Amino acid sequence: MNEKQITDLIERMRELGHIYSYQGAKKLILEYEKLNKPEKVKVPEYIEDWIFKCQLLNNFSLSSALDSNTIHLYAKKSEFVKKWLNDKNNQDLFARAWLTDYEAEKETKYRVKLKNTNDYLNETEVGFHFYNNWKNNKTFTRKELEYSDFSWVLDCPGIEMEEVE
Repeated sequence: MNEKQITDLIERMRELGHIYSYQGAKKLILEYEKLNKPEKVKVPEYIEDWIFKCQLLNNFSLSSALDSNTIHLYAKKSEFVKKWLNDKNNQDLFARAWLTDYEAEKETKYRVKLKNTNDYLNETEVGFHFYNNWKNNKTFTRKELEYSDFSWVLDCPGIEMEEVE
């Protein structure tokens, strides 16, 4: 509600004889709005990035943002975005985030390393692979590893998961 709508509502309440103090009525209305404000939708970071890119950088419509071809061409982590959006519940969350307010779930990121070597997991255009270069390796959340069918590293005794800030 904007200031004019609040003032009009208070005047109407006064006319009906239900209210006597302008400040008291305004406070009541603002508290009511706080209680009825929807919670922020929580989405993974790559979905937050995708919504930001769609709405603010490319000015896409919601249907374009959900389109598999558009995602493939423009999304930074297109495979993750597509896989996440394949779930009907996630599509509902995406639409709510698109229309209201959203925030990224803060997930712990990990470096995935083979034990007894200096080989770290990386992702390139051709897929996932381990190679010896700890300075240039990627970090992954658990969800990213699961969505990329690489969740086996989470339970593998030959793998070290190094938590990253």
